[in-house]
Amino acid sequence: MVPGIMAPPGATRRRLLGPFVALVSLHSAAVGAALAFAPRWSASFGGFAPGAAGFFTRQGGVFHLVLGAAYALEWRAAGTVRLLLLAKAAGTLFLCATMLGGGAPWAVGISAAGDAAMLLAALALRPR
Repeated sequence: MVPGIMAPPGATRRRLLGPFVALVSLHSAAVGAALAFAPRWSASFGGFAPGAAGFFTRQGGVFHLVLGAAYALEWRAAGTVRLLLLAKAAGTLFLCATMLGGGAPWAVGISAAGDAAMLLAALALRPR
């Protein structure tokens, strides 16, 4: 358990984890679809320079779509959230490091906070 965070009892955690994984999967799919299918709009909306949208924006979108599906598949197949924990921890670290480097658009900070919140919630709800 994360210090300072009260985790609900085991049965309640298990009951809440499925819907939580579904919401995280849908979030990743929505971000992925925006990046993959509307890269210019996504980059502009996130505060990136107009020329920032391109191959890597689309690739990031496909990556988010795959991760969203993988979170749900892992939950349904094994009842675990290891990939979700790994991806949210890595995302949080990467986004925070990007912010520390300076000049990051507003979306980077919001994304770091969102990934950190999802990570903490997954840690609190995961099976022990």
